[in-house]
Formats: sequence, structure tokens, C-alpha cells
Amino acid sequence: MFLEVEEREDYLAWKRYAFEFMDRGGRTIFRYDNVPHHHGLPLFPEHKHVGPGERSEPAPAPAIRDILREIGSHER
Repeated sequence: MFLEVEEREDYLAWKRYAFEFMDRGGRTIFRYDNVPHHHGLPLFPEHKHVGPGERSEPAPAPAIRDILREIGSHER
């Protein structure tokens, strides 16, 4: 997990982030990030990498609770 925040007038905003969940073998199950390397995706720069091949798809910045829920769905 990586999260860089910046202070705004009355709140903290996520400036840069990467939240990755991997299996025991070190293969990516999913990763949300806003690294600007997929210019053609809707919601650029926010996106999600899925599976060991890290297929990229558009995805808004997730809430921490949603990330934890998604991890829980893979742990069953």
C-alpha cells in the first residue's frame, strides 16, 4: 500500500496512491493506482490492474472499506 496525501482547505486529499493485493506466490490479484501510464482509459489516471497479467481497466479511486471488502471476497 502506498498513499500520499495533500492538505486542502479543510480536508486531506489523496494525491498519489497504489493499493495492491497479491496471492501467496506474489502474483497480483488486483491493484488500484493513479500512476499516469494508461492515457486511453476512461477515468485517467485512476485505474485498476486485475489478475497475474495485470489487465488494466478504468476504476475510480476506491474507499479503504471497499478494498478490504474486495480482499475479503478473495480470501474465501
